[in-house]
Amino acid sequence: SSQKRIINLRLKKHNIKNLSFIWSYDDGGKKREITFWENLTKNYKLNPNKCVVIGDELKKDIVNPKSLGYNTILVNGNHSSEANLCVKNIEELYMILSKEFS
Repeated sequence: SSQKRIINLRLKKHNIKNLSFIWSYDDGGKKREITFWENLTKNYKLNPNKCVVIGDELKKDIVNPKSLGYNTILVNGNHSSEANLCVKNIEELYMILSKEFS
């Protein structure tokens, strides 16, 4: 999948490793629906408290997973109290991730 390949290349470029699960749009599903997140959690036996959901749209990417206990990062330059963390752009995100997962 092209999206997942791009994600993996960027993670490698920034020396970000130790991630056990990456889901991308290429994997399918409707992120706006709470059942998507419930099924993802159940099917992959994920512990939401140990996961981070990253997205650029508050309603589509952040609200539902946060309601299930996922940690969330909003990447779009806007601040929202609904996300655990808000960053201005993708480079700021990679800087934070490289400190946590390198």
